[in-house]
Amino acid sequence: MKIAIFTDLHAGIKKGNQYFVDKQKEFIDKLINDCEENKIEVIFFLGDFIDNRRFVDISILQSVIDYFFQKVEKSETIKKIFAIVGNHDMYKGNSFEFNFLSYIEKYYEKLRVIDTITKIKLNDRKMILAPYLHKNNFKEFDEAMENNYDYCFGHFNVSDFYNHLSKMSEKLKRSLKSADNLSLSHFANIKKAVFSGHIHLRAEKENFVYVGSPLQYSYEQAGSETGYYLLDLETDKYEFVSQPVQIFHKFKINEMNDFEEFEQNKEKYYNTYTLLILGNKLTEKEVEKIQDRIRIMSDMFEHLDFIDNNIIDDIAMELEKLDDDEYLEKIESFLRDENVLKILDEFIDIHFEMSEEDKINISNRFNVIYNTCLSERK
Repeated sequence: MKIAIFTDLHAGIKKGNQYFVDKQKEFIDKLINDCEENKIEVIFFLGDFIDNRRFVDISILQSVIDYFFQKVEKSETIKKIFAIVGNHDMYKGNSFEFNFLSYIEKYYEKLRVIDTITKIKLNDRKMILAPYLHKNNFKEFDEAMENNYDYCFGHFNVSDFYNHLSKMSEKLKRSLKSADNLSLSHFANIKKAVFSGHIHLRAEKENFVYVGSPLQYSYEQAGSETGYYLLDLETDKYEFVSQPVQIFHKFKINEMNDFEEFEQNKEKYYNTYTLLILGNKLTEKEVEKIQDRIRIMSDMFEHLDFIDNNIIDDIAMELEKLDDDEYLEKIESFLRDENVLKILDEFIDIHFEMSEEDKINISNRFNVIYNTCLSERK
């Protein structure tokens, strides 16, 4: 028996952007076709089927979610899909009382939702499946892990990957390093392998596998492989099946030659998200020239943007020279002259790997803080 394992689809990501809807459907088509061709009877999904836990757009429900499960239902090869509840599938952070997957389970015969610590046996292999762990089910999982199993599947935070996932954002690194998260020692009684969702960057350490998201969803994933895993329960061997789609690209432009090289090869990056990081060796005229050329070619990209390190460095150096009163005056001038909230929104959108709901919440908090500060200064 072979099992296909994927995770973190995040249907509805980027506010339901049609670009990502199309990419997700392409992945679903490939996954189902691979299952048919390789006679894969079981699919394990490891959490976060939706992106926004509080709102699911009806178009996303039809064009991604129902699209996937209907294909599974119609397949003569696929017999079962086990779907683990992730944190994005839960309406409440510490309760499975309202979760998206359990709600839709009644509509799909082949779907079995895992919202409790569950033990099963497939092909004589003992398995334990765990939904997202929180304060109300952590103890139960800890006690269950005192027994031996061949495989474990879940949606885990594992602190041992703090340094291993070098591309991960500092925010995620801090969350992994917190004291109440798991370590690899928790899985000492798993004989063969642990497969987990939750972290979008694929990684393996000892017998633990972060499967990674099936597609790139942020610039943090630029250059990384995405896809799904195949597990053969006859041989107990597993392999990664790469999804050959690069959605996000980052380029460091330290001199004009770097930009000219990018321009020569720009067709390769059309219809993708591309970020140019302008180095501080570029002159002001060179930066202006690059900006003009970016504006001309931007329509060919899904999103083409740049970060000018010159501006960041210049502001930092200028502020260091000022006394307190001058410093405040400079900051106030910046606040008056620039659309700060728009800049913050763009920065959050580009650099933080989180749900649209979380981005909106952070943006709203910045808005309150910003306006409060302005009113107090007046």
